[in-house]
Amino acid sequence: SLPRLAGLSLWAVCFTGMAGFARAAEDKVYWVNLFGESVQRVGDDTGLEPELVLNLTGHRPTSLALDEARCTMYIGTQHTRVILAAGLDGGGVTTWQHISDRTSLWAVALFLDPGAEVLYWAQTDSRIFRRGLASGSKATELLTSDSGFFAGRNSLVVNTHAFPDATVYWGDADGTVAIEHQKWGTNATDDMFFESWQSSLYKPKGLAIDTVGGWLYWSDHSFKHLARLALSDAGTSDESLAQIVVPGLLSPSGIALDRSARHIYWTDEGSNTIGKARINEGNATRVWTSSTGRGSKPKAIALMSHNVTQQAKCFSTAWFWR
Repeated sequence: SLPRLAGLSLWAVCFTGMAGFARAAEDKVYWVNLFGESVQRVGDDTGLEPELVLNLTGHRPTSLALDEARCTMYIGTQHTRVILAAGLDGGGVTTWQHISDRTSLWAVALFLDPGAEVLYWAQTDSRIFRRGLASGSKATELLTSDSGFFAGRNSLVVNTHAFPDATVYWGDADGTVAIEHQKWGTNATDDMFFESWQSSLYKPKGLAIDTVGGWLYWSDHSFKHLARLALSDAGTSDESLAQIVVPGLLSPSGIALDRSARHIYWTDEGSNTIGKARINEGNATRVWTSSTGRGSKPKAIALMSHNVTQQAKCFSTAWFWR
C-alpha cells in the first residue's frame, strides 16, 4: 500500500542519513597525489570510498600537514613551489609561504607542531625551516652541514617535546643514505641517527615519530618496507637493532602514526595505494589497503581526528549528512 511504501522510503532515508553520519563521525585519512594532483581522504575504519577534497591541477602536491584544531591543512607543491593553506573541506585556498621561483626548489616535506603553532618544512636544497602559524610571522632556518646542497632530503619529522630547542630528524636518500638529527638552534652539527645500507635502511622516503614509546619509523623505497629504531639507539649502525614493521611493499613513501601510535599508515607510489596496519610488538597486522587511482602516485599522508575537528566546529552540519 502507499502508506507502507511511504514508511519504508522514510526509513531508507533515515538509515542512509545515519550511515552518512557514522562515516562522517569517524577519523579520516588524508593524502596528496602527485600525478593525480589532488588531496583525497577516506574513513579510518575501512579505507573505503575515497573522497576528493581538493583539486590541485597545475600544482603537483608533494607534502601535507593537518592542523585539526584550526581546521586547516598545509600542502607543499612542486610546480608552483609554494605552501598552500586550505580548509579541511578543501575551501579557502591561499598561498601561505612562497618557497622559490627556481623550478628545482620546493617544499618536499612538512611537519606541524600544533602545540607550539609552528610549521616545519624541508626543501629540495636540504634547507630546513620553521615558521609560526600566526599571520606576519617570519621563517627561521636550521643551519646544517648540507644546507643549500641538493643532497636528497625528502622526509622530515620533529620531536617537539623540548620546544623551542626541538630535535629535527630527516632522511637522506641520495647522499649519506642515513637518517640524521639535529637540535634546533645548533649550527652545522648534524648527528647521525642511523646509517645502514644492508637490509633495513637505504632510501628513507617518509618519517614518523612516537615520542611516548620512543621509536622513529621510516619508509624505505629501496628495501620496500616500513621499519623502526628506538630513539635511545641514536648513533648506531647496528642492523640488528632495526625492526621491520611492514614488509612486502612496492615503493612506500609517506607514513603517519595515529595519536596512540598503535596504527601506522602509508602511501605506496608503486601500487597506487594507501594502507593501515596495527602495530604489535615490532611487527604489524594489516587492517586495510585502499586504491588511490591508477597513476595517481600518492605521496604524503596525514590523519584527522574527528573529536578534535568536532570540538573546533570545522565542518557544517550539512557535511555530516553527505
